[in-house]
Amino acid sequence: MTKKRTTHKRTAKKSSVRSNRQSSFRKYIIPFVLKAVGLSIGVAFVFLLFVYLGVFGRLPSKDDLSQINNDIASEVYTEDGVLMGKYYYQNRMSIENKVISQHAKNALVATEDKRFFQHKGLDLLSLGRVVVKTILFRDKAQGGGSTISQQLAKNLYPRKQYGPFTMLVNKSREIFVASRIEEVYSKEEILSLYLNTVPFGEDVYGIEAASLRFFSKHSSDLEAKEAAVLVGMLAANTAYNPRLNPKRSTKRRNIVLDRMTEFGFLNEKESAELKQSDLGLAYHKIDHNTGIAPYFREMIRKEALRILEDEYGEHYDLYKDGLKIYTTIDPTLQEYAEEAVQQHMAVLQREFKNHWKNRDPWKMQPSVFSQALHASQRYKSLKAAGKTEDEILAKMKELTRMRIFAYPEEKDVNLSPLDSVKHYLKILNTGFMVMDPHSGKVLSWVGVSIINIFSTTMLRHVARLVLLLNLLFIRQRYWMA
Repeated sequence: MTKKRTTHKRTAKKSSVRSNRQSSFRKYIIPFVLKAVGLSIGVAFVFLLFVYLGVFGRLPSKDDLSQINNDIASEVYTEDGVLMGKYYYQNRMSIENKVISQHAKNALVATEDKRFFQHKGLDLLSLGRVVVKTILFRDKAQGGGSTISQQLAKNLYPRKQYGPFTMLVNKSREIFVASRIEEVYSKEEILSLYLNTVPFGEDVYGIEAASLRFFSKHSSDLEAKEAAVLVGMLAANTAYNPRLNPKRSTKRRNIVLDRMTEFGFLNEKESAELKQSDLGLAYHKIDHNTGIAPYFREMIRKEALRILEDEYGEHYDLYKDGLKIYTTIDPTLQEYAEEAVQQHMAVLQREFKNHWKNRDPWKMQPSVFSQALHASQRYKSLKAAGKTEDEILAKMKELTRMRIFAYPEEKDVNLSPLDSVKHYLKILNTGFMVMDPHSGKVLSWVGVSIINIFSTTMLRHVARLVLLLNLLFIRQRYWMA
């Protein structure tokens, strides 16, 4: 009997303790949690209100967004419409939505924003998934959860620094801007804007410029596998660059093709065949110093600005106003001229080298070398760093791995910066022009051979200096031999 009473007392005591704990939990813990949650919501609301009101910088209005105007490269064409080159700050070509490959749009939606046509700029499901997997499970492979509209907002209005709140402020701004973008533009227009602004690395912006760079075709002609390569690059421009990292690019392309298949843009058979194919890269780089007649294009740049300002009273910026300039250059004749100059100059350069051997052509005029040395970028950098003349010369005598021009092409060598200056002073230059005597049209123009080696500023110095060397060579070789 006594044993039963003891057991009963123990059970009652345990029940009392449990009841007290539950009472304390309801009395203290639950209110604390509710207050903490309420405070967090309040702080978040105030923070978002500050962002919306422009405390961290003015948000673009709907009017601002309706007048988006990206910098567009100006293009120079031959007489029959072949692209010679471009003038640009950012290598971008803007094209209309109707001519963008549907494969590119499909690949973009399937890979970057599968609920693009369902949301209004913010995908709460995707954002929630990223928050849970990234914060709770430390899975950083989930990406940022940004929709195409949010990414477009980031491309149009680059992120700024706000101290410890940088990420929160930028993400919040992008959400508000994305929401306004969705109110101003249709879904198809948003895809077009995105594909015209997104960077592809190598200073290439927009699907059209990227298509021409990596596949030598207009974006309207992109096949599914090519579109998958370019869209795959958006995750990491350099890592998935098909020229630099073909294996990684192929793997990423196949992932994009799988996503396109998953969403019904491709069937299983098509996808399997495309994944077995090679990248089909047709890389073609056209920048300020490559392409057809770069020296002629530099002359055209100056002449075009003069014509626009003097004759039409208009001020244009060739590097961002998207002008199309048509010249009288015949691309076939230009190709023959460049080839002839390269072959002939290689012979003359060899004769020049054999004639002077280890002697310096500027021995009688040492200022020639001195001016070239002081004009070199390496010398200027060391001088700006506060180095003395002796320290600069000592540094420039150190061997380093570099790429130099030597007819008919560039090559990698171990050379000191000092010797590289001497090397380029000994490089012969030429000028060549073909003109129609009846119309006065310039059909071919070959200028300074080493235009792609020197900056514009350096080229001005070198052009004058090398002209003197060429005259010395001709005099020594043909007049005084």
